[in-house]
Formats: sequence, C-alpha cells, structure tokens
Amino acid sequence: LPTITALLCQGCQDGSAVENQTITLLCNATGKPIPNIRFMKNEEYYNGSSSVSSPINKLVFQQVAINDRGNYTCIADNGVGNPYRESLTLHVKYKPTNTLLSPTKVDVCENTDITLNCTADAYPSVKNYSLYNGNTYIGSSSSGQFSTTPRSLGWNKFCCVASNEIGSGQCAFSDVHVLDKPENTGIKITPDKKDFCTGESINISCTSDAKPAPVYSLYRNNVFNGSNGNGVFVVKLAENGNYTFTCVSSNTVGVGPNKSKSVTVRGPLIKTCKIGNEMITNKTVVEGSEVFLRLISSEMVRLGFTWKNNTVNILREVGHSLTIKSITRYQGGMYQVAARDRFNCSADMTCNFSLNVQYIDPLEVIGSSNKSYSQSNSLVLFNLSINAYPSNTSLSCNPCVPNILTTITSHDAELTRKQYLVFVVIQNDVDSASIVCKAENSVGVRERTLYFYRQQILFKEAFTGQFRITNQEWQDDLQDVKSVGYNDLKQKCIKILEAAYLGVPYLAAINIKDFIKGSIIVRIEIEVIGKVPDPLLPLRDYIKSQAEKINGLQIDYNSIQKSNDQENKPIPCKEENKTLLAVLGALFGLSIVLIIILIVGFLWSRRKDSKGNSGETSNTSDKIGQMNDISLQETSFNATDNETPNMPEYEPIGRRGLSTSNAGIPEYEAVTTRTQQSQPHSGVRTNNLMPQYESTDQHGQTEAVSNPPPVTYHTIQHHTGNYDSLSPSTRLSPKGVVLSSTGSPTRTGEYQALQHKGVSPQYQSLDDLSKC
Repeated sequence: LPTITALLCQGCQDGSAVENQTITLLCNATGKPIPNIRFMKNEEYYNGSSSVSSPINKLVFQQVAINDRGNYTCIADNGVGNPYRESLTLHVKYKPTNTLLSPTKVDVCENTDITLNCTADAYPSVKNYSLYNGNTYIGSSSSGQFSTTPRSLGWNKFCCVASNEIGSGQCAFSDVHVLDKPENTGIKITPDKKDFCTGESINISCTSDAKPAPVYSLYRNNVFNGSNGNGVFVVKLAENGNYTFTCVSSNTVGVGPNKSKSVTVRGPLIKTCKIGNEMITNKTVVEGSEVFLRLISSEMVRLGFTWKNNTVNILREVGHSLTIKSITRYQGGMYQVAARDRFNCSADMTCNFSLNVQYIDPLEVIGSSNKSYSQSNSLVLFNLSINAYPSNTSLSCNPCVPNILTTITSHDAELTRKQYLVFVVIQNDVDSASIVCKAENSVGVRERTLYFYRQQILFKEAFTGQFRITNQEWQDDLQDVKSVGYNDLKQKCIKILEAAYLGVPYLAAINIKDFIKGSIIVRIEIEVIGKVPDPLLPLRDYIKSQAEKINGLQIDYNSIQKSNDQENKPIPCKEENKTLLAVLGALFGLSIVLIIILIVGFLWSRRKDSKGNSGETSNTSDKIGQMNDISLQETSFNATDNETPNMPEYEPIGRRGLSTSNAGIPEYEAVTTRTQQSQPHSGVRTNNLMPQYESTDQHGQTEAVSNPPPVTYHTIQHHTGNYDSLSPSTRLSPKGVVLSSTGSPTRTGEYQALQHKGVSPQYQSLDDLSKC
C-alpha cells in the first residue's frame, strides 16, 4: 500500500509565507510499486498555473501571491489499495491593500468637523492607520476612524495610509470641499495679444474656483458689459483707444476677487509732411543751408520708416525725419519717406519732397588776373566765368581809381555757367590799378579783384604744390572727377586757396590738380608772375592763422610743400587779349589812312594853285587820280618758320554810337574771311564756339546776336622810334624784342613797307607772332 511519509513547506515559517517569496511544497511517499503524487488545492486538483509542478513530488512557487494561500492535499496512488492522502494549510502574509477612506467626496461648510473612516485588507491585520491633509500629517488610529476640521477654504484632499508588520499600503483619498466665495479668478483674451485694430472682435473667458458655481460679470473701463454663468464673452472693438476688461465672479457665499486685462485699439493714422516747420513738400534752398524733412503722425511709435533719394537710393536714415546739415547742389532732387504701420491698422503713408538747390560758385578768371598795359595800348581784356543756379547772374565791375572805363559782354557757356568779357580802358596814366568785379544772383554775390600794371609782364612761372588733409578718410571716388565726392572736396579746397591768395598781386592762376592717397593729399597748380621765391608762403600763413582747420578740413601745416613729381618751370607769357590788340592795330591802321587822306587833300589844293603849269599839272593830276582811288589793299606780314596763315580782311565801318564805357573803341566788320584755325598753344584760351553774344547797336544798346565768335588776335608788338622816308621797295627788320623766360629773344614779327598807294589796315591771326 502507498504511504505518505512527509508533507511540508520549504521556505515557510510556522506554515506561513511572505508575499513574493519563493517556497516549495514537498510530498514524500513509499510503496510497491512506487506511487504517483498529485496535489489538490481546496479540494480541487491543482493545475499549477501559478507555480512549477514537479512530476515527482514538488510544487515550487517562485513568487508566492496572496491568491496562492489555501488548503493543499497530497495524494499518493500506486494502484494497490486506496490512495493515501495528507493535507496542510498555506498562509501568505502581505501588507495592507484595497485601502478605502470614506466618504470619498463631501461638501462641508466652513469651520465644520467631519468624520473619516479608513479600512484595508491585510495579513496579519492592519496595525495602524495614518491620516494626512495634502502633505500635512493629521494623526494615527488603530481603528481607522478620524474626526477633523478642513484647514482651508475650497478643496481639501485627505489621504489615509494603512500599515502592518509586513509594510504600508497605498494612500486612499477623500476630497472634502469647503463651500466658499469664488477664488483664483482668471481672465483670458483670444487672440492672445495686446494690440488690435478698430472693427476686430475678441473672445474673453472668465474663470474662478467657487462652491457653489459662480456667476461671471464683465466690465469695460469700469462700465458693465454683461454677465453669464459660463464666463465666455464676445466683444467687438468699434473705436480706437485703450480699454481695460475686468472679470468679476460671485456666488451665494460671496464675491470673489477681480481680474483685469488691458488692450489697445488702433485706428487709421493721418500724416503731415513738413520741410522745417512749414507744411510744404517743395522748397528752393541755398547751397550750404540746413534742410529738415519730416513725416509727422499722431502715433509715431507705430511706424517704421524708409527713406529714398530720387526714388532709387535707399538712405540709412530710419527715423521719421531726415536732416541734411549743409546741403550741396548734388543733394537736390526728390526725397521720399515711406511709413509702414507695424500693427497693420493703417495703410502705408508717403511724403514726396522736392528740393531745388540754388548756388553761386566763386568768380573764376580764365587765364590771368594780372594784365599789363602801356601808353600806346591802354586797353585790357579779362575773361571771367561763373557757375551758378539760377544762371541769370549779373556782373558789374568798379575801378579803384577814376577815369577807368569798363565794358562787359556775356554769353552762356553751359547750362549753369556764364562767361564774361570785360574790356577795360585806362584813361588815366597810372602805374598800377585794379577793378572789383561782382557777380550776383538771388543766392548772393561773388567778388574778384583784377589787376593791371603799366610795365610789361615778361614771363610767368608754374609751380606744383601739395598739402595733406588729416581728418578725412580716402574714398575711391576721389579719383573720379565727375563724382559728387570729388567735386565737393574740390570746392572746399578752392575756397581755402582763394582766401589764402586774396589780394596777392603776383598770382596769375591757381587750380586743383588732383587728389592722391596718404590720408588725402591735395595737389595744386600755381602760376605766378615774375620770379617768386616761395609761392606757397601765402597758403602757409593762412593755414597757420586759421589753426589748421578751415571749412571742416584739418590741414597739416608741415605738409605744405612743392611736389616732387614735376619740376617747377617758367613758362612764356601768353597774351590772352588777342581781340584787344586787334582793335589797337585797327586804330593804328586807321590813323595811317587819315594821314594819307590829308596828304591827298594837300596835293589837290596845290594842283588848283598851279593850274597854269600844264606839264607838271598833268603829272600831278595822274598821281592824284591814283590816290583818289584809295583802296584797302592787303598788307603782308612775313610769317615765321615759313608758315603762311590765311588772313581775314577788314574794312572800317566808321565809329558807331558807343556807351561811355566803350568810348574810343572803333568797331570793324569782316569784308572777306580766309582764316584757318591754328592749333591752340598750351595754356592759351582759343576761340570756342559760343551760342550767343551781346553786341552794340547804333544807339549804344546791347542786343543778343547769334553770330560766330569774333576772331581773337595775338599781340603784334608795337615798335617805337624814328623812321626815314620809305620807298616802295624798303623792308625793315623788327626793332624790338622781348626776352622769354629762358632769356632768348623772341621774334615779334616783321613789317613790310607800305605800297605806293594808300593801304588799309589788315590783321593776321598768328600764334607764332604773339609771343611776348
């Protein structure tokens, strides 16, 4: 018969196991044949679903669980007799579970005591219950019953924790709500922003914590706007301005705190365009003045600005105003400022400004401002030029001594440039004199002093000098003579040079040559009359007197010196006053004609007195008949260097009615012109085509004529001395010579004896014969 010798629990203590512990139920049996072992749990065959069943005699529990507790029976059966049975009870110890705190949710009045009961499942049974309100410990109880008062208004969350010798279970909660007025009021505006445009609608949501549920009221700038129970409001923003919306929540207990939010409603903007303080967009200004352009609106902070010049160039200015400290002629034109509303509540706004810049440059002398004259040649011609806008400049010249007459003619050389020819007649024998010429337009007056001397100016000398500007950086556009930067700096430097050499009598001409790198090095060209030891001395003295800073330019005094890249050399004096000398030559020729007429008259009277002598009367009559046929025949000059230039022929048209300033100047008109333009000598201003001249009519009035420019004549040196009677074949060499700057004689021309008949005055345009 089968017999069970042992049934025991390996890993158990006093028949009890701890939850999650590994245990083994062992059943040993004997018999022949060897019996089979099977297990039953609570009178049901055990399928071993939660443990490992050995085919021999074991049940192994890897992690014993609460539901593994119960009564286990071991059955031994070998087919001999009845099966043998043996039983044991398995106890599983575990910490508390299924903890419950009741009531789970309750509403109470403020300062009211409540009772809470806490229960849990555990083996062995629960030893202690602990109660918490949030994270605050309230107390302990072995029975699980608590009496307490909620510590705050609103929600109070209580927690109960049960424990035994195995451990502590999880927390069980009870929500106790103390009835109160609304708390934690909130307000939300959608869209979530602070700036809106007129006509937009917004959603406003009000929230709060309250028991019982609150009623919400909405106020706009402290004015009631509406109320409801869900706290949602839709508001249309009809007018611009600043608005504060306030949510107020209330219930039967009381009124909760308020919550507010502010928004800004923005409407369309209105612009004002100003130049300075004037509400204008077009203005004529003077070069060098300050210009202030502005776009003004009621809410400037809303706007972003973009400035353009002549609708193309975007300027760096980003504000509502543009200041041009010292406007130049190149800064005139159109300016546009565009303003964009960053809130997009107003359309883009623009102001279009137009600036018309007027100016007048220094009065320039073309050629030399120092001229010579002699007793036989008392006329001096100056060529002046002015660049100005408006270009309707007028020129007046006033002499420093009496009995000096001036005549001025003008023509337009360019769109804004005007040229003047100033004829000066010296009627008083003075060693030296000057005239002050003033060019004037609506902008202002520019003066220039012109000098003339009795002595002959023999030669000029050219120098190249330089100085350095230290307070400006080099810009590449200073190499471009057409750039704005080049011309601005050139004008500033010219003003400095004119101030430095004002009243210097030996100055013939001065000009800006170019700019080169080295900070900025300014190279200048100076022409002086005669031998001048240091032509840069007036510039040094002027810079030193101005503390080296003039017109915003800082000039290094020690940098004023002669340039090394070009030798200073003397140059021959070139007589620019060709037209004047042509007039003098005409006067000289006219005097010869008058003398011949007197001789003819004398011979004619002699003929009447000697009528009886027939032989001599016939001969005399033939000679006088030839002289009565006085014609203007060609008087030839021997050209130098085997050149035979074409010569224009002229005949006197008699003295016309002249103004007092033109007194004593005969006029001529061409009979036949056979001129050929000669190549201009370096530095000599030749005839350029001019669009219009002023002439003098029979009554002394000036009028504009569209004739080609008159031929300009080079000087034919006048010779003085006594001459013997000349035969038709007599030929004389020139008497006078003038030393050039090199000291060698310069040929002045050759004269041919007058022909037998009366000869008209004729003149030839010869560059090679005009050297002085």
